[in-house]
Amino acid sequence: MRKLFLFAAPVLAAIPVSAPVFAEDAPKAAPSASPAASESGTPQAQVKNFFQMLTEGRVEAAYDDLLKGTKIAESPKDVAMLKEKTRVALRAFGDVSGVDQLDVKNVGTRLRRITSLSLGSRFPVRWRFYFYQAQEKWNLVDIRIDDRLSDMFEEPAPVFLPMPAAAPAPTAAPAPSASRGSSRAPAR
Repeated sequence: MRKLFLFAAPVLAAIPVSAPVFAEDAPKAAPSASPAASESGTPQAQVKNFFQMLTEGRVEAAYDDLLKGTKIAESPKDVAMLKEKTRVALRAFGDVSGVDQLDVKNVGTRLRRITSLSLGSRFPVRWRFYFYQAQEKWNLVDIRIDDRLSDMFEEPAPVFLPMPAAAPAPTAAPAPSASRGSSRAPAR
């Protein structure tokens, strides 16, 4: 299986998120005019928007939107590589026809990982987006992509045991060794 590691992270909107480790320390959302406005900057909303654009074949726009204002966007070379590796993955695994959210995990109140499975026409791909909330804004800080299906099922790595040694085959009497320069027959 091929492995791709891409650095950047999208978000899925309107998907329930597990509670922070310390709920009383969770940052309170500022009131807004509409629920959509308050959710638009969440990691889930960013991932949802990212996959919507990938489903439409808009790789450039998907990353431009996802990476806007992030540290990742400060490196045009890395962004270009990220976009190209995504295009390669789409060619290999097929166009994205849908997405399943697999997991949302918080570490504390300001670090969140969203794991999604894009449904390619030939093969699924796991995406892991890592977000950090600095002040009030959630920023993508890392993205990882792979196709290791067994890892998705948390299966243990295969164990390769050494093969038992075969019983030695019966051998004939050792062949006589001839000494250099000697023409006499071995002693009996």
